[in-house]
Amino acid sequence: MSTYPAPESADCGRQPVFELKSVTEPPRKLGPRGRRCVLVLAALLTAGCAAADMGVSDSTYVSAMAELQRLVRNSPDSVRQEQRDSIMEAHGVTAEQLERAAEWLSEHPDDAAQMWRQIDRQSRMVRD
Repeated sequence: MSTYPAPESADCGRQPVFELKSVTEPPRKLGPRGRRCVLVLAALLTAGCAAADMGVSDSTYVSAMAELQRLVRNSPDSVRQEQRDSIMEAHGVTAEQLERAAEWLSEHPDDAAQMWRQIDRQSRMVRD
């Protein structure tokens, strides 16, 4: 096997043929209005304290919030409280857990945007 000496100057005075650029865009962040919308919707549907971590699984959060969103869209105010409580019970979550998750999502806008798309899509699906 033969080896070749390294060139004395790797630059050779030429411009690079190509330049590497980042292949990913920086994450899009929710502005103050978007963050407020996430928190307001969660606050309207739930009540409780906020904490730093999500507190429930993504799938549980998405399915519970989709059903709660469907409730808001399709039910009169007079029956929402009782139905809201039964929806949360059916999904095994508390208002505090949903509020904590909404607070966490307000600090993680990429995750929030993805989850709200799933929630919106799932809430518009026809139920069996």
